[in-house]
Amino acid sequence: YYSAMREVDRCSAKNYEDKAVLMRALSSAIESSIDNIETMRGLTSIMVDVSGSMKTNTISDKGTIRCIDIATLFGAMADKICEKSLIQAFATRDEMISLNPSDSIFTNQNKIMDAERKLGGNTNAYLPMQRLNNMNKFVDRIILFSDMECYDDIGGFGRTANSFNRELSKYRQNVNPNVYV
Repeated sequence: YYSAMREVDRCSAKNYEDKAVLMRALSSAIESSIDNIETMRGLTSIMVDVSGSMKTNTISDKGTIRCIDIATLFGAMADKICEKSLIQAFATRDEMISLNPSDSIFTNQNKIMDAERKLGGNTNAYLPMQRLNNMNKFVDRIILFSDMECYDDIGGFGRTANSFNRELSKYRQNVNPNVYV
């Protein structure tokens, strides 16, 4: 649906009414696609990577859909199937994203995508985990959408004090030993 939505949106329609009908139908279709998914009870932390590598890597050699498109779409879809959620976008910095559950999946996807303009290009996946630790916020599960080109706090691959795994271990030790990722 996302691919079709992008193509319809790119078209310069002579008849804007037809374009609007198609856009509404695609939006309705993606909303319907999650109707039969069971609600995830409790509080879910949804962490979405909006870093530079997510913007440059496409999911196929012949397509134009990027990793960031899929991550933000899945983040918005995950939010819809969670009883309660915390949405965090991350790159060089991280940010809590406030989504309106009444908005469409595509609208919420765009809200998550908007964060990429202000969060930088690195992939500091430890930051949203660190925020959960600092908030001392109990979550039942963590969903992470990333291409997993993740750094620690100085740009290496896991060589210093801050890494996703270290922050997750702290979280399990101090907040919820049973959280699953």
